[in-house]
Amino acid sequence: MDLLSNHQDVLLQMAYFETTLVDVWGRFLLILEFALLLELN
Repeated sequence: MDLLSNHQDVLLQMAYFETTLVDVWGRFLLILEFALLLELN
């Protein structure tokens, strides 16, 4: 039982890390796009 809950904890941490990574990457791309638009104008 302990092993199972441990496994679930790890999966949760991985999922959280991945969503955080995607969020940060998305913001980075947004800022990059905005900067490019400003440079073009």
